[in-house]
Amino acid sequence: MHDRYLALVNANYVFSAARHLGDEILFKPDGFIEKRANEVLRKAMELLEHISDVGLFSAIERGIFADIKKAGKAERDWKACSRRAKLTKIRFEAGSSTSWG
Repeated sequence: MHDRYLALVNANYVFSAARHLGDEILFKPDGFIEKRANEVLRKAMELLEHISDVGLFSAIERGIFADIKKAGKAERDWKACSRRAKLTKIRFEAGSSTSWG
């Protein structure tokens, strides 16, 4: 866990040190970086439209996200998690004198 913390601290250091770097860099119009950014954006939009068409749980079951399939259980798992969260909240509030709203 500590290594992840250090990675985040280091990333924050780099972002802080390079915060004005964007003021110095210009990308060529219709250059490689602009083309790649447009391609990534187009593919992301196509993926989101496909997910919208098939539905979130169906997309999860088909392995559309990172090729990890959750065959037939995605919606059931979500409902179970939601149910457990509600029960945990009820148990927590029943054992506490504090009102959590």
